[in-house]
Amino acid sequence: MVARGDLGIENPAEELPILQRRAVTACIELGKPVIIATHLLETMIANPVPTRAEVSDIANAVFEEADCIMLSGETSIGKYPVQCVEMFDRIARRMESIPTAGFALGSKSASDKLKLTRSAILVAEQMPAAGIVAFTRQGSTARGAAALRPRTVPVFAVTDTVHMQRQMKILRAVEPFCMAMDSNPIDTVPQAIKMLRESGRVSRGDKLVILGDHIVLGQRIDSVELRTVD
Repeated sequence: MVARGDLGIENPAEELPILQRRAVTACIELGKPVIIATHLLETMIANPVPTRAEVSDIANAVFEEADCIMLSGETSIGKYPVQCVEMFDRIARRMESIPTAGFALGSKSASDKLKLTRSAILVAEQMPAAGIVAFTRQGSTARGAAALRPRTVPVFAVTDTVHMQRQMKILRAVEPFCMAMDSNPIDTVPQAIKMLRESGRVSRGDKLVILGDHIVLGQRIDSVELRTVD
């Protein structure tokens, strides 16, 4: 968590933007979720509209590809908590519609699984109306996909516990779902696709890149599949 209020106490004001960018870049390179927090909409504690500087500050955090931007005093003691959240949402959605800083290009794909995830993202981004479905019980597959900051495709993370679903809500570009997972992936994948279609996340003809693993002869095998929603 990059808490700029605390950083401001310990460092000169002119250093704060540099420290924030260094922290965000380091987290992305190491695959760690990062939150930008405090003073994002400070004036909206007492006023219904933000300053232009605050709008730019939020936009910059999204442009830097932080996983989350966080309100604190604005929604706990402020007069306009709903307006703050709506403003957050408007700015973030607008910034996510344009190219970002691209810090994830320097991420360290050290493991074979992360390299496989990067390849899956590249495949999905070459197709129209595509998405990624990541099956994960501990969240590692979803965290790996989020760390690579997909630019044009959503990541639908499917887990079998509500606890893990809640944890994954912090991850950038990831929308987590909870469902019972069959021991046989041949059955689990169609069930997940059906769930996504019924929830309106995908439509007939969409392409889905499936990230998961199978148990073959007692060994866990990482896999990537391409499916078309029917």
